[in-house]
Amino acid sequence: MLGRLQMDVTQAMKNYNDVGSTVFQKGRSYTRFGVIRPRFSSKLMDAALQRATQQDVVHRIQPRETNNEIEDTDVKARADKVLMRTESSDVARTVVVAHGGFKVKKEFLFRSYDHAPPEIRSGRSDRASRHSNPGPASNAPLWVAGRATSAAPGYFSEIKYGGDVYEDGAMAKWNNPVELALKEVEQMHWRHQPKLIISIGTGQKSDRGHTTGLFHRVIPHEISNLSAAVKTLKKNQLNSHVQHQEFESRLEQRNGDLEIRYIRFDAPLGLDHELGNIKLGEWRGSDGSETKHRMEKIIEQYLEDHEDLKSSHEEVHQSACEEKEQLSPTFTSGLDCRNDPGSRLRLLLQRTRPPHTSGKPDSLPFASAASLNTIFDDLNLPRSYLQIADGFLSTAQAHTILSPTGSPTSFQLIVYCTMKQGDWSLALSHHASTMDTSIFCSLDQKLNSQNLVDDLLCLQHYSFHPMLIPCIMFETVLNMGIERRNSIKSRLQTLEHTMAQMSRAATSESLVDVGSESDQQDSWIHLFDLLASCRRDQVSRKGRYEFWKSYHAAIQLGMKYTHEMLLFAALPNAAQFEVHAELRQWVDLTWQKLNSLMARDKDHINRVENVSTLLYSLVQQRDIRLQSSIAKATQRDSQDMKFIAVLGSVFLPASLVATILNVPEFQFLPGARLFAAYIGITVPLVAFIVLLCMTRERWSGRGWREWRRRRAVGPPTAHTKT
Repeated sequence: MLGRLQMDVTQAMKNYNDVGSTVFQKGRSYTRFGVIRPRFSSKLMDAALQRATQQDVVHRIQPRETNNEIEDTDVKARADKVLMRTESSDVARTVVVAHGGFKVKKEFLFRSYDHAPPEIRSGRSDRASRHSNPGPASNAPLWVAGRATSAAPGYFSEIKYGGDVYEDGAMAKWNNPVELALKEVEQMHWRHQPKLIISIGTGQKSDRGHTTGLFHRVIPHEISNLSAAVKTLKKNQLNSHVQHQEFESRLEQRNGDLEIRYIRFDAPLGLDHELGNIKLGEWRGSDGSETKHRMEKIIEQYLEDHEDLKSSHEEVHQSACEEKEQLSPTFTSGLDCRNDPGSRLRLLLQRTRPPHTSGKPDSLPFASAASLNTIFDDLNLPRSYLQIADGFLSTAQAHTILSPTGSPTSFQLIVYCTMKQGDWSLALSHHASTMDTSIFCSLDQKLNSQNLVDDLLCLQHYSFHPMLIPCIMFETVLNMGIERRNSIKSRLQTLEHTMAQMSRAATSESLVDVGSESDQQDSWIHLFDLLASCRRDQVSRKGRYEFWKSYHAAIQLGMKYTHEMLLFAALPNAAQFEVHAELRQWVDLTWQKLNSLMARDKDHINRVENVSTLLYSLVQQRDIRLQSSIAKATQRDSQDMKFIAVLGSVFLPASLVATILNVPEFQFLPGARLFAAYIGITVPLVAFIVLLCMTRERWSGRGWREWRRRRAVGPPTAHTKT
């Protein structure tokens, strides 16, 4: 409920009550031991699970997982469309354990995810037996998986699905499947150790010992002991606490430097009405209220008696959050795409690669060098990838290995690409004899890895071709280049449009004053930032050209290898030749688009240069306008200084007289009186000065000398007539 169905606790409890009231409250009569027929109706259980999986759950999870609308009014028909498998990356990976399967009955796992089958080689065929029914995710409806894992003998009948019969996983000793879960994680992630394992039990069950009733007294002692031994064996096999102790012991023995944290929550013995002694089908009360109240009371007592549980719960929550932040990359593998004659594509996909630092080696998603060697050996991946992952720049290299007769035997490809839209790398190997393709692909989180998985699922009939994934990534490179070009184009259009407006404004008769120019400072900074970003992208795109050419050359070599491999095949396959021709056409079209993209990049380079020239020309015009504005301001300041000089000539005499006469109170007079005092002193003084100027001829040097000469001669004498 909490995993695949993504229910919250409240909704899970509601469905638990509905299923309990529908199924366990209606037990059959005369079926105490469940020998003749099961104690509870399997049909009621089927109907209850179908309702639980299709009510509000289907509306929540279905839109993200399929484009088909669920319009069936029949409950079963609607529930049958909600499958165990899921393609949504945000849904927790869920596995349900049952007992049954094809040919040999053993544990059978209903998975919501793909589990890659192991490679079978000479001397190592035992590896396949250690994987529990590997392959694609289960297409069984959710309710079928739930019904299979709950088909406990004596309580419910077995369920038939897909020609096989399934029952409770406890029949395969997996009443506590914690060890099976650990093995599943290690197989999925190639021996990557999990950091934290949390196990939740259903309560420890007390041992009531052997009974000594009449039946045990009358039967022979040997038979009684054998019966007790069988019961003990059955108890140990079905007792989840015993399995927990065994797993904990084995985990302590294997824990080394990579210690796995294992925490189990389970109500112990000694509590009132022990939780483990509540029977599977117990449902007392009209709606099971008595049984639920009893379980709640036991759990409350368990929490009260163990105060450290709260700290353990907080510790688990904190650890889970920390491990989620440092979680090793998620892998999608085992798209077991097979085509005649037995070809297979195996993909190890690192969905989130660490950021690349130039000159420094990548942090590869392997626990140790030993695990790396194991994976590269198992998949026959080229070890030359480790050289380009050691801080190498973008490159693509391919190599074909030929037999002495000249026929191709294998092909290897390594690719390493660093770009702002997201780094990615690829290591590929293909063997002509088995037609098996093994790939390790590492993608930056900026790249949507789900698109690659979806493409592979849609092109499964292409999976025999070793160049399928390189072709998909080739088109991905093209799409990233187109997005980058559109980004540059948008910025160029913004620059050209803005500068056209500024150029028209610059040629107008009215010049922009200094104030408005300063207000446009942010706009100028924004334009220069756009220009700088365009230049940076243009430079980085020049570096991509060589990578695109080398990658295309590597793909062409791979296409040539595939063509020769198909020609040398013992039984030429026309369908494979047709697929090969389609991929070749796909590569050619993609390369033409990239050539067109590179040609447009050259046009963008010219446009960037033109924009740069125009921008700097506008800057020069702006500087000229600023200098002209400064010159005009200086001229206005000169005129203002003349006016100030005139005012000084008016008021300076009064200030001089006040200073000479030592009248300090003069400068503290109110405004009107001060102005009147200035005028009263200045006007007479100015009049006196004007008078002096007008009589300058009289008191100047020549007039003064004439006056002295006349005074020395004396007044003229009067002449009388005789």
